[in-house]
Amino acid sequence: MTKRTASKQPEIVAKKICNDPNEEASEICAINQLNDDILVYLFERILFIDRLNAELVCKRWLQLARHRSWKKFRVFSHKAFDELASDAKFTATSVGKRFLDRYYVKKCLHNNYERKPCYHMSLKEYQSIFQRAGANLIELNLEFFRDHNDDQFLDMSVPKLFTKRVMKACSSLSHLEHLWVGFYVQLKNLHLLTIADSFPNLKSIAFNGLDKNTIAGFKTVLEKCRKLEYVRILFTQHVERTKVDFVDLPAYLKIIYVSEFHSGRWMGDLLSTAAQKCNEIQSVHYSTITPPSPRNLLSAFFSNVTKCSNLKYLHCPVSNNDPFSNALDHLVHLEALSVNILCMDPETVLTTISNKYHSKLEHLDLHLEAHYPAVLDINRYKFSDMPHLLSFQLYIYYGEDDQVNDVSEEFFKRLLSHGRLMYLNTNTKISLNTICDALHNCKDLRILSWHDNGFAYKPFLDTLNVIYGENMPKDDYQIIKTNTSLFNILKTRNKKFPHAWLELCDVLPRSPVLHRIAFQGMTSVPQFAMQRCS
Repeated sequence: MTKRTASKQPEIVAKKICNDPNEEASEICAINQLNDDILVYLFERILFIDRLNAELVCKRWLQLARHRSWKKFRVFSHKAFDELASDAKFTATSVGKRFLDRYYVKKCLHNNYERKPCYHMSLKEYQSIFQRAGANLIELNLEFFRDHNDDQFLDMSVPKLFTKRVMKACSSLSHLEHLWVGFYVQLKNLHLLTIADSFPNLKSIAFNGLDKNTIAGFKTVLEKCRKLEYVRILFTQHVERTKVDFVDLPAYLKIIYVSEFHSGRWMGDLLSTAAQKCNEIQSVHYSTITPPSPRNLLSAFFSNVTKCSNLKYLHCPVSNNDPFSNALDHLVHLEALSVNILCMDPETVLTTISNKYHSKLEHLDLHLEAHYPAVLDINRYKFSDMPHLLSFQLYIYYGEDDQVNDVSEEFFKRLLSHGRLMYLNTNTKISLNTICDALHNCKDLRILSWHDNGFAYKPFLDTLNVIYGENMPKDDYQIIKTNTSLFNILKTRNKKFPHAWLELCDVLPRSPVLHRIAFQGMTSVPQFAMQRCS
């Protein structure tokens, strides 16, 4: 393909499409005489670089390419590309084949040939993809641009220069709705101002590593992106001592996710403004590494939580029962609760949850930093008999010698006997007989993890055979997912996992019940929202 001047209409030698392959066809016609289907047929069969050159002289093809060739590219992230690469229907097309050849290479791993991502593109190629996919692209993960195989990227001067080029490449994506900014993307206030001006339709944004040098730009994003529904922030230690007043927040804000190291000051300021300015707050996730100091900051947090009258999901640390108990009195619509109990005597906190939310919660997550196995006492607490509970997560600090005992067995037998549970994740030791009974009782139990001895796996597989027989799962939702150590031995003994209804996960997926409750009010949910947050 050779370049033509803009004043002349380029011509292409197009072979007439014939039913008889032996028939010789050599019609020559101007490109403007070809209909759209033939034009797409021709250009989809030339190399990627030739397509770039062709677009310089064929604006009509550029318009067609935006609407026909790149509709699959709605999310720009490692996960999205991996899903495209595993889509047999997509990779069977000409666009899919070129995509697979360009972004993936075959590598020999454990005597198996697998396709692994290989991202070595120039910024010009990124811009070319954005030019095509811009009308369809709704989610962008900036960490995609980080080459995980490049050791030079550890040099902090490299990501700053790289970020500047990346922001220039993607600043034209006016239809973007979801943006993830990771740890390795070094943003400055100027970059955040670019985000605020370039992406007016943003509905969710996630920052990892917001610091004192970028807080002004972050405030500008909140002030200009008025359609934001979900804000996720991880603050660094250096920013927590900075006093910042959040004057204005998007009116449609529904979900606030904040992670701090210890102070709690930022969450209090942000939630205080949200309670006044945003009437649709339905999910609040607040986590800290250590108890907030001073303690009145956590009390202020719960005071602001009570103003969010429509709250459906709350994740929070608890070190004092009084403000927590008072907050629960006001949150009458709460459906999901995740609590990190930091106090060494959790009895009063557990009693409050058991008594006040026994008949309301669909998801309950209890994380106890203290050794308190009494939480499983069915005579003391009502957690095993909650009538609407569909998802349960429990972490207790255990000693090394703790074994399966009668208290824990009785608790989980009763919890699983109701047949409602869809998600179970605990570090408590449970007998395999109880787990097998759960598979019979809970027909929708699809994600489970427990502490086991790691040897007796055959009864579990036999139970699956009894329940499902030779029937194959129709979709991924039906497959039972687990990350228990019970099946680690199978990794080394079997090249293929021995049951179609079972999937061994390195990281257990988050609860679908929690995901539904936390994000039910959003008009569009990003893929990064599926990452576990509890």
